[in-house]
Amino acid sequence: MLACPSASPRNHSLGTVSVSAHHTGGRDLLPFAYFHAMAHWKRRRSPGGILGCASFLSVAASILLMPNAAVSPSAAASIHTAPAAEAVVTWGIVTDVHYADAPAIGTRVYRDSLPKVRQACGDISAAAADFIIELGDFKDTDVSQHCDEVPTPHCVNLTVDYLRTIDAAMSAGFAGPRYHVLGNHDVDVLNQSIVLANEANSAPMAGPGYYSWSFPPASPPAPPVGADTAGCLAIERGGGSNQGGSTVQPQADAYVWVVHPDGTRNWVQFPTAGCAARALAIGNISAFPKRHGGQGAYGLNATQSAVACAQDGSGPHCSLPLPTPLPPPLPRRQPVRFIVLNGDYTEHDEAWADLDQPFPGEAWDRANVPTFQMEWLAEQLEAANEAGQRVIVFLHYRLDGGPGGPVGQGLGPPMPPGNRPWVDDCTLQNAGVVRALLERWPGLVLATFSGHDHVPHPPWTKMTAGKPLYWTHAAMVEGHFPTNNAYSVVTLRSDCSIVVKGYGNATSAIITGPANCSLVL
Repeated sequence: MLACPSASPRNHSLGTVSVSAHHTGGRDLLPFAYFHAMAHWKRRRSPGGILGCASFLSVAASILLMPNAAVSPSAAASIHTAPAAEAVVTWGIVTDVHYADAPAIGTRVYRDSLPKVRQACGDISAAAADFIIELGDFKDTDVSQHCDEVPTPHCVNLTVDYLRTIDAAMSAGFAGPRYHVLGNHDVDVLNQSIVLANEANSAPMAGPGYYSWSFPPASPPAPPVGADTAGCLAIERGGGSNQGGSTVQPQADAYVWVVHPDGTRNWVQFPTAGCAARALAIGNISAFPKRHGGQGAYGLNATQSAVACAQDGSGPHCSLPLPTPLPPPLPRRQPVRFIVLNGDYTEHDEAWADLDQPFPGEAWDRANVPTFQMEWLAEQLEAANEAGQRVIVFLHYRLDGGPGGPVGQGLGPPMPPGNRPWVDDCTLQNAGVVRALLERWPGLVLATFSGHDHVPHPPWTKMTAGKPLYWTHAAMVEGHFPTNNAYSVVTLRSDCSIVVKGYGNATSAIITGPANCSLVL
C-alpha cells in the first residue's frame, strides 16, 4: 500500500525532487457555507468579532526558518532568539512513528522507532511540556509475514501488540497528558475502533477519533470542609420555618438543606418529621454552592438525613446568622482550544477500515474529514470565538495542498520544482473546505500541525499574518537511530507567536503572531 513518501527513489534535497506519485484532484465535500450555517444555527455568533483583535491589516510577520536537516537543539537555540513574551503552553510532537518489530523497508527503520520515541519523550519531558501529541501512523505491521496482504488473526494480534508496545513506551516516557491522531497506517490490518481502544488518550472523544480540549485545564473545586451532615438546617423563605421566634408552618413539600460552616450546602433528601419546622428561612439558597458538584453525595441518604435533621436551626450546631456564602469561583482563563480531526474517511463519509483490503473509494491519498465532523468543527470554532480563545488544530494529513492550496506561496518557503503533485497526494482531499472553515474568522485559528508527508518540502505554509500557519512535521521512522530522529517542542507565547524547536531531522522556526494578539492565563 502506498503512503507518503513514495517508496520510489526520491531525492530529499530542497534543490531537486523526483516524484513518481500520481496527482488526484481534490473535491469539496459540501459548500463551506453549509457548515457555517449549521454552527450558526446551533450557537449564537458573538457580534463583537473575535478575541478583541478587530483588525489585522497592519500585521507585521517576521519569520525565521532553519533548513530541514539534522540540527541540534543547542544550535536551534543559539540561532533563534525567542520573542519577548511569556510561554502560555508548550507541547511535544511526534508523528509517523510506524513502529513494528519488523525488518526495515527502504528508509523506514521500523524497529528503531522504539528508542526514538524514548529519546523524544525524554527531551520533551525535560522541556517541561504541558502535553505530547502523536499525529498519526503510530504503528505499522510486518510485511515479511505478509500481514499487508491478508488480515489473519495472527496478523491482527501481532499488529495490536506493536501498537500497545509503542503506546506503553510513550506512557512510560512522558508523565503528562498524551493525545493521539488517527493516520492511514493506523488502519492497516486494524479498524479505527481497535486502534482507539489501544491508545491512552487524555481527552474524551467527541466522536470516533476527533475531540477537543481547552488549556489550561479547568481548576478542580476546593474539597469540602467538615461532614456533609454538620451545619445549619435551612429552607428558602416562603417554604415555612422557625424564624425570629415565630413559627410558620412549612409547606409539606418544602426542600431542606444543611448549610455548612464553609459556606457550601447539601440537600437533605429524606427529611424526618419536623425537620423543615426547625430550619432557618433564607432568601436565596442558591447563594450557597452545592457540594460535590451537585452530584452523587450532594443528596444525603436516609441515614445522613436523619443525622442532619437532629440538629436545631437555632441550636449550638448552627451559627446565627448563617455562614457567609462562598463567592462564585472565578472561571479559570482558558485562552487556547486544541482540536483534533480524523481524516480517515472516504468522500462518502465512510470510515476507513483495513487499508490493505480497501473497499471502493478507500485509498491513502483520498482522505476526507466527513460531513458530521465538519459540522462539529464549525460548532467548536463558533464556541472558541465566543469564548475569546485562539485555536490550534491537529490532523494527520497536509492541509496546504490540493486545488487552490496555498503551499509554496505567501510568507513561507517556496515549493521545490516538481514537488507539487506529491504534496497534493499527501493533502486531505477536501482540504479546501476545511481551510475555508478554519479561515472564516481571521486570526482565530493560529496554526494546524500535520504529518503524513515524511520529508515535507516545504515544511510549512502561511499566506498572510491573519491566516493559519499550516505546518507539516517530518516523520520519525525515517533513517537509523541514533543518527536520525524527528520530533519537536512547540511553544505558543502570550503574543500569539509560535516557536517550533525541531530535533534531529525536524524543522525549526519562529512564527510571529498577529498584531494586537494577546493570550492571558
